[in-house]
Amino acid sequence: MSQINTELNRSASATISLDAAENGDYGAINTNSAIRPNPSNPAAMSEWRCYNHSAAGCNAPTITGTDRTSTSAILYISHSNCNAMEVQYSSNGGQTWTQEANQGCVTTKYVYSLSPSTTYLFRARIVCGGTGQYSSYSNVVTVTTCPASGTLVTTYCNECDYYERYYNASCTTYDVLVESNSPNCGCGGEPTQCYDAFVGSTGFYNGYTCDGTFISGYGSYAGQPIGCCIDFNQPYSNLDHQYSACIGGCYGGGGGGGKGGIE
Repeated sequence: MSQINTELNRSASATISLDAAENGDYGAINTNSAIRPNPSNPAAMSEWRCYNHSAAGCNAPTITGTDRTSTSAILYISHSNCNAMEVQYSSNGGQTWTQEANQGCVTTKYVYSLSPSTTYLFRARIVCGGTGQYSSYSNVVTVTTCPASGTLVTTYCNECDYYERYYNASCTTYDVLVESNSPNCGCGGEPTQCYDAFVGSTGFYNGYTCDGTFISGYGSYAGQPIGCCIDFNQPYSNLDHQYSACIGGCYGGGGGGGKGGIE
């Protein structure tokens, strides 16, 4: 009886009733103990063998955070009273689970050999010290691995410089200068600008189209549209223009529109 008193943190010589002890009258029976007395009568000394009044609980671990690369996931796990740990993952929404190799009772768990750009679910449980029992599973967390290294993210312009941006294996990005003074950024290209051409005044006119073809004719009235595109790098005489988009299929780095004059 003295050993039961001691286990219950009582004086070894205190008067004790087995029935009262099993009913928790001297202190609640610790249900974390793998072996514990049954409150049903009759009370027996044998029920107290291997009872551990201070046994720690077998609580589920908690996944407190995650990190990722293109082929791995990192789990940050909080736990107590752990003898061993199991981590499982699923790539099909939890329909099936794969058990990761045991790394012991770690607080940072690395899971390798995953596929890029894939969403995984993760969960963990522990084998509790003193009981050999499994805890319930932890919270389930979702990790989406990064795209494979070298995957194109976007393109952009910095003034006239044209860049491509790519992922690396650590989920950060790097930029590659593709072309300076790039037409993709509205720079470079041919100096041609395109306008709709009009006769400046009644009478004969002449000039050059965007492809360098010389044209001439007679304008019946000032402002008569000619329906071609004028290259302002070529000589011309009494043709005029407006600031509208080119309708004659002229292609040049300057784009459509702008302002110019014909004297």
